[in-house]
Amino acid sequence: MKKVLIFGVNGYLGGLSAAALYHDGWEVDGVGTTEDVDKNLNKMVVNYIRIKSRIAEIDLNLSDYSNILFCISLNHNESEIDYRHTIDINCGILADIIQASKLNSSSTKILYLSTMQVYKEQNFECNITDPTNIYGYTHLACEQLLKLYGNASILRLSNVYGPPQTERANIGWTLIADLCQSIAEHNVMEIRNDGTAVRNFLFCEDFQALLVNLISNSDDRYMVYNVVGKTTSTIGGIKHILQMIANANGKNITVKVPKNYVISSEKKLTNIQPNLKDDADKSYLVGNTGLLEGLSKTIKFYEEA
Repeated sequence: MKKVLIFGVNGYLGGLSAAALYHDGWEVDGVGTTEDVDKNLNKMVVNYIRIKSRIAEIDLNLSDYSNILFCISLNHNESEIDYRHTIDINCGILADIIQASKLNSSSTKILYLSTMQVYKEQNFECNITDPTNIYGYTHLACEQLLKLYGNASILRLSNVYGPPQTERANIGWTLIADLCQSIAEHNVMEIRNDGTAVRNFLFCEDFQALLVNLISNSDDRYMVYNVVGKTTSTIGGIKHILQMIANANGKNITVKVPKNYVISSEKKLTNIQPNLKDDADKSYLVGNTGLLEGLSKTIKFYEEA
């Protein structure tokens, strides 16, 4: 049976990955910083290992696995609090994996979940890696570390959203999770900026499908993939779609926006698909789920939860 080891299995992306690979027939083992594996993953994760800081402190033969998936990272907000701690968490454990003497088999593939924030701009035409925050810098540093290993795939993810697989998924601070949960529980939606920021959003089910396909078909090259959603949108556009969904469901929600909110931000973008540019060392993986479908499923999840 195919065996995969997931670092950060209790988190949002780790949980999505564990579920997707388990249902694809993989034997999933997990590593996390908490005492137990999340209860929603009990049937999916065969062995769970707790790690506090160093790989050397746990009894784990990394070369037993055909694939290692690394999902450990502080979120954007936590990364800004203490740079030393951020570097330790976001980079230190991965550096241990690469250096570990047990990981001496070139056949073990490392898949690293990075971020589009390694780029100077997130407009799909920018090839300049020049992060504007410590979150992006630590992910870019990890990408460079993996070049020393060689047999690695880098997945630069846009904004993944949608129902989590674990109770410990720390996504309540993210835009779509915050808005959808607030609508489902309180009939309130609050936008805290002017609405004009443009972002790409990748639905969780698309991430899972793309991951399964990649891990099953990748070779032993070092390769970078930009993993993006089907469409981009302004924040105002997200607000407009969520209002449409609420109205279609017979909900009368309260909408709060700041004084500088720009109404025209709700208009549909003329270029809703990313201008994708592949090259020899970088490819695009694109989801199939539109925002209307993905946001509808997300709101439904929070209503049922």
